Amino acid sequence: MTVKRLSEEQFSRIVQLPNLMQMSEQTRHIAYRCLVKGEQQSALAKELNLTRGAISQTVNRVWNACPPGYVLVTALITEEQAFQVKQWENAALKAIKGTK
Repeated sequence: MTVKRLSEEQFSRIVQLPNLMQMSEQTRHIAYRCLVKGEQQSALAKELNLTRGAISQTVNRVWNACPPGYVLVTALITEEQAFQVKQWENAALKAIKGTK
């Protein structure tokens, strides 16, 4: 079984995607605790009196949020390269949101 983890920065970026922006605060908090803090889904389900399936569904919703053909990356690059990557990211977000 693969352990799904995101950094705080990755999480904050991914929850800005259009398909996650309407997510409730509780749902966001559950995903954050599992994906960023590394808490076990079963323990969180017990604490919140939710089913393990509900927790898993929430985690998978965030984990699989990138649309087909897109990936979320973290890389060590030069400042010049970062400038270009940020431009690409802005263009990709506009394309995903359907704006120009």
